[in-house]
Amino acid sequence: MTTRRSRPACLLLALAASCTAASAATIVCTPGPAAGNAPFNAVRRIAIDEFSRTVNLDVVRSKTRETETLGKMRADLVGMDESSGEPVYVFNSIPTSEVETTTLFKLFKAGEWRLTSATLSFVGKVPMLRTADSGTVFNCKRSSLG
Repeated sequence: MTTRRSRPACLLLALAASCTAASAATIVCTPGPAAGNAPFNAVRRIAIDEFSRTVNLDVVRSKTRETETLGKMRADLVGMDESSGEPVYVFNSIPTSEVETTTLFKLFKAGEWRLTSATLSFVGKVPMLRTADSGTVFNCKRSSLG
C-alpha cells in the first residue's frame, strides 16, 4: 500500500473515531437540595462516562456527627436507554473478591433526576435483597466529549 492510499484511510478512521466520541457524553450528578430532607444517602457524587461505560461514585465510607469520610466506588454502566425521551442509566458496583455484595443503581429523569438503589448479597449463588432505597433527588449536568 502506498502512502497516498493510506492517508485517506487514516483520515476516515480519525473522522469515524471523532464522530463516535462526539456522540458520547459524560454526566455528573450531586445530591439536590431536597436530599437534605431525605433519609441518609451514601452517594455524594456520580460521574458517568458513556463512551467507556464506566461510573465513578464518591460515597460516604463512615460518618460521625462532625465528619464524613468519603471513598471511591467504581461501577459498570450495564444499561442506557433514551427511548422514552429522557435518559435512564443502570449501573452496578464492582464487587471485590472478598465481598459478596453488589449494589444496583438506576439513575433516571422523571421531571427531576432520581437515583434508586438496591444492595444484594450472594449466599452460595443465590442473591438476597439486603436494602432498597426509594430514591434521592440529584442535580445532573450532561456534557459532550470531544
